[in-house]
Amino acid sequence: MSFWDNDHPTHQDKYDILYKKYVPGVGKCYEDEAEAIRLVSGVGYQLMNNGCWYGTDNYNVKEYISQGIRSPADYLMQELDRTYNDEDFEDRQSFNNKCETIDNCLVDVVNWTWNQLAVDSDKKELVKRERKNAKRTEKEEETFSLQERLTDILPKDSPLVNVTELSPEMAKFAEFMSPDPVYNAEKNTFTVSEMEFREYQTWQGWGRGPIPPWFHTDDEKASEIMNKYDELHAYYCN
Repeated sequence: MSFWDNDHPTHQDKYDILYKKYVPGVGKCYEDEAEAIRLVSGVGYQLMNNGCWYGTDNYNVKEYISQGIRSPADYLMQELDRTYNDEDFEDRQSFNNKCETIDNCLVDVVNWTWNQLAVDSDKKELVKRERKNAKRTEKEEETFSLQERLTDILPKDSPLVNVTELSPEMAKFAEFMSPDPVYNAEKNTFTVSEMEFREYQTWQGWGRGPIPPWFHTDDEKASEIMNKYDELHAYYCN
């Protein structure tokens, strides 16, 4: 996860807010703090797209130094300028290490810029994004939890159902699915018919072709065959 993949684990939202508001599409920024983000990002862009710090020239580093910017990126940018002008310098740093260096530098620059430039509207936007991310994470965890419940509920020989592929109507049942070992087979209150059970059993055993269509269209039958598979087997097969 990194800024270049738009999924940095801790600072992506701050970076996006600052870049969108304070870095113009063309030309220099009005604030040195935003200019630091623009130029360090430029170094990162050259690295990701050309495999080296500089690209075809040393533009981003030269701009940083010529403007007299002072930021947490000072050491990196000055070192890059020194090595660029050193004809005898042999770069032995791996690409992955360079990527990590840029990401770490940008974290420091983003924090510094945020403290200097962020106003109330920026902070409100950050809270809004963080809440949205929290909801997305909560939904992903809920889906994973439901999948685990299905794993525990389904008979050992039954194929695992991916809850994310169920219909909305079917998915709402998954949360409340639980085995019901007590059942009076003599009353025969099953909704799954013997033919449907045999159809499901054949699909389960051979693993060929699509799952019986009623499994996706009839939530009650789908729930029953997952929760009461053993009872259905005892009733129809013994």
